[in-house]
Amino acid sequence: MPHFRLDRQPSNGGDELQSEYYVGREYGVQALEVLRTLGAQISPHLLISEIRTAAADSLWLSPAYERDVLCIGFTWAKHPAEVAALLPVIEDALAPFAPRQHWGKLFHFGADVIGQRFPRLTDFKAVRRHYDPQGKFWNPFLESTLGTP
Repeated sequence: MPHFRLDRQPSNGGDELQSEYYVGREYGVQALEVLRTLGAQISPHLLISEIRTAAADSLWLSPAYERDVLCIGFTWAKHPAEVAALLPVIEDALAPFAPRQHWGKLFHFGADVIGQRFPRLTDFKAVRRHYDPQGKFWNPFLESTLGTP
């Protein structure tokens, strides 16, 4: 099923920001209720919201690793400062549901939280050290989000 109509530009023509969080499906209603309380803060910056589910998988760094999830997507207006300030508020509100972020979209989580949310992160880092012992593919973004290599 296409995410967007194939004969049209996606979303806002690419001129937007996006973030997406995954919570265990069993917490979906509660997570949406909590986000609803943030409506006044979210609304001025939100273009589109998308809610979908995904089945559990076995991919170590997948947001659906070993749990069926509700995916809560946000397509934001191009308000980078406001969205950056809002992400920690959203992440704190969702914290009781142990959300995991979409790696290719905006999020605020740091290495401390990510280390708790992705149980195979240590294994991933060991594989990375084995295949990239010189850290050629390591960078400041990975350092801030995954911690020390």
